[in-house]
Amino acid sequence: MTKDLDQALTGISGILVTPYDADGEIAPDRLPPIIDRALAAGMHIPVVNGNTGEFYALTTGEAITMVREVAGMVAGRAPLLAGVGRGIRDACAWRKHRPKPGQRR
Repeated sequence: MTKDLDQALTGISGILVTPYDADGEIAPDRLPPIIDRALAAGMHIPVVNGNTGEFYALTTGEAITMVREVAGMVAGRAPLLAGVGRGIRDACAWRKHRPKPGQRR
């Protein structure tokens, strides 16, 4: 497990922005071109809900949605790191919603 984790966390990570629509709602559907370009440029590990990705301003439901949507967009092309920097209850709730690589809910 440690070797796999060390290998997965090797390389360039980049915190994704959290896009919003004109009404102030999260708009993950705006991320595919950003993710595609970042991966094509050599980013190894996209990070969703990171500290510069508006994480502090997201509700738990919005954060879960961002993880689910971004996992589907990355679709197993790279390891995805999801920020779960709140309490243990939120982290456990997010885990229940985690799709398998390449799966979109």
